[in-house]
Amino acid sequence: MNEFKYSIGNLKIGDDTLIFNMGSAKNCPSAKLGLCKIEKCYAKKAEYLYPSVLPYRNEQEQFWLENDAFTIAEEIQKAFMRNLKTELKYVRVNEAGDFHSRKCLNKLIQIATMLPHIKFYTYTHRSDLIDSRTWKKLPKNLVINTSNFTRKNLNSFSGIDSIRVHRLNEFANVKAQIIRAGYDYACKGDCSKCSLCKIQHGKKIGAPIH
Repeated sequence: MNEFKYSIGNLKIGDDTLIFNMGSAKNCPSAKLGLCKIEKCYAKKAEYLYPSVLPYRNEQEQFWLENDAFTIAEEIQKAFMRNLKTELKYVRVNEAGDFHSRKCLNKLIQIATMLPHIKFYTYTHRSDLIDSRTWKKLPKNLVINTSNFTRKNLNSFSGIDSIRVHRLNEFANVKAQIIRAGYDYACKGDCSKCSLCKIQHGKKIGAPIH
């Protein structure tokens, strides 16, 4: 079994979140299928700028595809137990990449079901995999945010190309514009102080392009 590789938080997400990926931006299923319309992919930029990032995510992809739900759930539990100094609350699935298949979606559902005390959340462009009945299959501790498409009862998260900022601390300045554009909530740009994507509410979240 390959090593389970993960990171704990970052400047935007906060220190209470474990992050792992099903794959890289270079090998993103949504991009290959033409389902992701984002021209400037932040995840791909990181793989281009920092040579160690792509091999790291490739190893994560290999681990994800080669191991079953029980093994991955066990590794996540071990990771939470190792990091007792920082209280972990969440697992962010995929800061790069996306679901490879329906099998991957079902695997994540199984993992979250086995770890009901941990909250999982993710984003997906896989409009071909997510239907209006998906929310009925999800355990309460797993939130799927659809990216730039909507499905009944699921949160949707969209980047608004017409509203742009240069820094994360400028998100608050465009909140009124996002609400006027027809969104229920405006992304704050700081996940450590916000839970909009971590709880299921079935509403639209808008974010400026940055």
